[in-house]
Amino acid sequence: MQRYGPRTAACRNSCLRKGERFRDPVHLVGIALFRWPTPNFVWGTAAVAGWVILAASLEIWPDWRFSLLFLAVTVVWVAAGFHSNAAGQSAPINVSDEILNDAGKTLLGLAYLVGALSTRRHGVELSTEAPA
Repeated sequence: MQRYGPRTAACRNSCLRKGERFRDPVHLVGIALFRWPTPNFVWGTAAVAGWVILAASLEIWPDWRFSLLFLAVTVVWVAAGFHSNAAGQSAPINVSDEILNDAGKTLLGLAYLVGALSTRRHGVELSTEAPA
């Protein structure tokens, strides 16, 4: 069985938490452009901030390439009306909006995953080999 160090464990947890982290920028857009209520944003941000702070303290930052893709997908989603599907909704499921929603979540998770697994930090190449 392979053992994971704290960095890899944080990375794995970061990827599991991508869905929660995704909600902060999405809620900001919803509040700013579509008059969403703020209490959910305040609670969600408070609940997820610890994971973002932990990742930053371990020098885990999202990969810029996937972050740009996330931003592009979010801009397309906003331009398309920023609709999201909810349990119990009376309208039929909007497949294109669901694809944009899930694509954004996945890209943000990949941004953190690639950033966490990067072996290059601050111009120094980190070794991935086990010590002898």
